Amino acid sequence: MKMITIEAATKSAGPNLSAGAVEYCETGTGLRIEQSIAYMAQHLDKPLQVATLAQRASVSPSHYFALFRRQTGSAPIGYFIRLRMQRARDLLDVTAASVKEIAATLGYNDPFYFSRVFKSVNQIAPSEYRVMSKERNEALRSAASPPVPPARAGQLAPGPARQRSQSPVLEPLARTGQNGNANFSHQKNKYGKNRSIFHSTTADLCLNK
Repeated sequence: MKMITIEAATKSAGPNLSAGAVEYCETGTGLRIEQSIAYMAQHLDKPLQVATLAQRASVSPSHYFALFRRQTGSAPIGYFIRLRMQRARDLLDVTAASVKEIAATLGYNDPFYFSRVFKSVNQIAPSEYRVMSKERNEALRSAASPPVPPARAGQLAPGPARQRSQSPVLEPLARTGQNGNANFSHQKNKYGKNRSIFHSTTADLCLNK
C-alpha cells in the first residue's frame, strides 16, 4: 500500500509540485489526488466523507473512489484513517498528552474507539506503543553517549606512572630507621677509605624549611 507522510502530503500538493510531478499530472488526475491528500492532512481532526472529497476534486464519488484507489492503492477513507494514526504515533512520541487527549485532538470523542482503531492499524495499543517508544529512545541515547565511570578520590596511577609521579625528596625518608632517627652508614670509596653517609630524617626536613 502506498503511503506518504503528513508533511510530504502537505508539501507535495498545490502549485509547488516538482517538474516530474507536473509531468505526471498532465491529465489533472494525479494533481487532484495530491490536493485531496493534502486536504486530508490538514483536516485530521475532522471526519471526512468521500462525497466531500469528490466534490473538491470535481468528480462523482464513484469516479473519485476509483481514481484514488488507482493512484494510492487504498480506499480514500482507509488512507485518511492511516494518516490520522500516523499523527497519533507522532503525538505519542513527542508529547506527554494522554491517550484521551490525543484522541480528542484527532476528532475521536470516544478514546476506547480510538484505541481500537489505533491497534487495528499499528498492531499495538496506544499505551503500549508509548512505552516501547520511550524504551527505544532511551536505548538510542545510551548507545550515543556511553556512561564514563567516575574516578575515585585519591586513586593513584598504577605501576610505573605512580613511581614517576613520586617526588625525589621523599626518597631519603625510606632510608630512615624504624624509630625515625637518622642513620649513618659506612661505605668505602674507591681509595679504600671509609666515609660516613648521613641520611636525613623527617625532623631534619622540617628544620631545614
